[in-house]
Amino acid sequence: STPPALLAFALDMSLGHVSLTFSRVIDATTFAASTLCFQASVRASSSFCLRQNSNISSLVPDYVVGVQLSVDDINALKAIPTICTHLNNTFLTAAGTFQGVNSVFMSSLVNGRALQASSFTRDSIPPTLVGFSLSMTTNTLLLTFSETINASTCNVTRMSLQAFANYSAQSVTLSMYDSLTRVTSTRNTPLVSIAIGQLDIDAITFLDLAATSLETTYLSLESSACVDMAGNPTDIVPSSAAMAALTFESDRVQPQLVNYTFDKHANVIALTFSETVRANTLNTSALILMSSPQPSISYCAQCALNRNINEPLCQSCTNLKQISLSASSVVVTQNSKFQTILVGVRDMNALKAIPEICTTRLNCYLATSRAVVSDMIGNSAISIAYTAARQTDAFTPDAVLPNLVNFSLDMSNQSLVLTFDETVNGTSLVTSCLTLQSSLLINGTNSTNSSNGEETSELTLTTASRSVSGFSTEITVVLGTVDFNEITRLNTLAVSQGSTFVSIGSCLVVDMNGNAVTPVGSDLSSQSPALGCQRFTADSVAPQLVWFDVDMHTLIVRMVFSETMRASSTVFRGLRLQSTASGAVL
Repeated sequence: STPPALLAFALDMSLGHVSLTFSRVIDATTFAASTLCFQASVRASSSFCLRQNSNISSLVPDYVVGVQLSVDDINALKAIPTICTHLNNTFLTAAGTFQGVNSVFMSSLVNGRALQASSFTRDSIPPTLVGFSLSMTTNTLLLTFSETINASTCNVTRMSLQAFANYSAQSVTLSMYDSLTRVTSTRNTPLVSIAIGQLDIDAITFLDLAATSLETTYLSLESSACVDMAGNPTDIVPSSAAMAALTFESDRVQPQLVNYTFDKHANVIALTFSETVRANTLNTSALILMSSPQPSISYCAQCALNRNINEPLCQSCTNLKQISLSASSVVVTQNSKFQTILVGVRDMNALKAIPEICTTRLNCYLATSRAVVSDMIGNSAISIAYTAARQTDAFTPDAVLPNLVNFSLDMSNQSLVLTFDETVNGTSLVTSCLTLQSSLLINGTNSTNSSNGEETSELTLTTASRSVSGFSTEITVVLGTVDFNEITRLNTLAVSQGSTFVSIGSCLVVDMNGNAVTPVGSDLSSQSPALGCQRFTADSVAPQLVWFDVDMHTLIVRMVFSETMRASSTVFRGLRLQSTASGAVL
């Protein structure tokens, strides 16, 4: 009738095994796991009780009963840093559920009378990685180890994601690019959760091969990637034998534009996206620059065509105060979250021709007509609605001086066309800052060249000549009658392409940002010779007699023609006087 008593117990944390020694033979079938509780001292405020899935090692009646702790119980026990880490904090209480073979219940061990372990074996087995999962949508890496891990000891710099099991070239070591990659687990369990920083994610997606599917997702661990609760470092998973992912979630998040800058001086738009994007999917024609957020509008059919052949927009389309880039603007970067677009000359000139768009940060907004780019997995970027157009984060104004690149002179229609390398403000043109001359270099006067005896001539235009163009790369100047007649009077000026040159001062014209044109030729600040005519059209319009008078006192006939005449070419024999318009000849 004497109840059995628990005399001693031994705990092996490596094997997860408890050996109980009783004063009498015990009927093992009466064991209930939940009646055994571990605590840190004889009397303690907290304890850990086994669950039902821990079981007796043998059902044979004996004085010594072995209990094999379940994986859940041993991991839960290891997660408590104040219990069962050494002999001095390993105590046991037990409710009286054990029965001896005489069917008498054992004496209970209660809190305050807890029994200290007679033997304690610390955990000496290194934990191993048994599996992992990766979500590229939530940027989360979940590691599963063979036992409880001290989450605070995990070193993410000793972990690498790679595309192949036995090849580390396509790999990224965590935290190499982003210090925000960190362990997020707040409890010590066999599961360790890691939040991967965006820069590390960008580095992974940049590889293009790693972590794109379950078949391309592997993990390697260096020594001491993590440590268990007993201080044992995790086993190495070498890059030559990396572990395959158990589960993989592909990236389902659409990239979006985070910010952008416009350097109008360098003709560069820099886009920053929320993640790595594939550069060859960036569609520049989907980018629309506008003066402010506004409703969606479209070019007329003709201007839509003209955008592809470098023709100016009509006035109605210009008034829309928005412009879409064309194929002349190109991407000059590789796969990255940072994309650089070199705005083409065609687009820059079209943009500059609309002075209400992108002359300052305040009137520079960007929208996208459709998905402008895709990420590395094929997710299209979130479009930016016209009504929610994004203002540029930084703006650099144009400070480049415009240059005169060529000109043509048509003496038949009395016009001069100046072509610049960028859009200029034709209404600012000052004709008195332009000089036509008969040779590359001239001394400022009409004279004879002493070296070859040839006469050189020049003419600075007057205000009689005027610009008839607005904002364009080509400015048409209509020659005034006074200027045209003076050109024709000078025998050696503008009689052929070889005798037609132009020099200009910086006062001639300004671009759309007020930058003065680079001087050419005779301007004192210029170091370059005059510019030769690219296309010359000789005067083919016959002069007309405008009026005449006859002075019978002096016997002089005076005739006025529509343009300057060469006096030496006059043939008096062809001159006839008659009494009426259709009367007899005198």
